[in-house]
Amino acid sequence: MAAKVSAEREVTAEEKAAEEKAAEEKAAEEKAAEEKAARGEGGERRRRREEKAAEEKAAAEEAAAEEKAAEEKAAEEKAAVG
Repeated sequence: MAAKVSAEREVTAEEKAAEEKAAEEKAAEEKAAEEKAARGEGGERRRRREEKAAEEKAAAEEAAAEEKAAEEKAAEEKAAVG
């Protein structure tokens, strides 16, 4: 009889350990999924920020080129008049 009770306790302990392990694995998978989603969202934000920065840089370079062209034209006109 004592062996039967001991065996039942052993099975219960094994079942409990298996349940705990499954719960830990599930928690780890959920955490990994959340981290992956966070990286994906962050990646999207970073990509948009980089695109915006590239557009702003291109606009600044274009404005600088236009300003330089205007200065050169003004210098040429001044030289032609002078």
